[in-house]
Amino acid sequence: MKKLIIEPIDILQFSVPYVSSIDLSETAKEIAKGLGGKTHRSYNKTIAQMKPICTGIANIEDLKRNVLPKTEPSPREKGWYSSVGYVLRELHRMYGSEQSTWFPVTRKPIEVFKGAWFKSAIRGVRYHNKQAKAVFINPRGSAFLDHEGLAFISRWLIEFHLRDDPNMHGFEIVDLGKDPRTERRRARFFDESTVEPMSLETFEVSLECFLQAVELAGLAAAPKASENISDIFRKPWN
Repeated sequence: MKKLIIEPIDILQFSVPYVSSIDLSETAKEIAKGLGGKTHRSYNKTIAQMKPICTGIANIEDLKRNVLPKTEPSPREKGWYSSVGYVLRELHRMYGSEQSTWFPVTRKPIEVFKGAWFKSAIRGVRYHNKQAKAVFINPRGSAFLDHEGLAFISRWLIEFHLRDDPNMHGFEIVDLGKDPRTERRRARFFDESTVEPMSLETFEVSLECFLQAVELAGLAAAPKASENISDIFRKPWN
């Protein structure tokens, strides 16, 4: 059986109708389609450019040469490389004008419970003005962070990346998804001062329901009900 690898953005993308009110049957269908099938293309190489971008002196043309093909892409590939170029330009616009230090975080999946592997929510830690902040970047055009999505991700960052780390001062969220109202990408930036986190109770219920839907989809067994869901996820990253 294919290893089940989940990212926090998957939870938002495949929850039906919303992450705070999951319909188990419909969500299981979306999980089976989205996580049980083909592998999604990766923006890892693009987001790796955050290290030079955060120096404040990186040239956008040099960055493009690092990630875009040197020859004209095929018609089939043009859409993908257009998305890559967009993500690169917006990250450079947001972070390339001032000096900071970027510490990348491994994207190697961790087995949080039997049969289910999760990638870290954050792409790296940015150190600026004597403050270290966990940085979440959503590069997917297919995933747009609405109010509830932002609340869910901010609670995830607080519980699993900030709460037990005295050296972490806050978080930053970059959303580059398509606004469903316009079908166009929007580049948006949020931090702990502009987002109200989801309540811990609602967050844990949402997470438990999503994992029940994963089990219903036949991809992994949900953790035992006796185990605190936040503690299960907190251990691997602490």
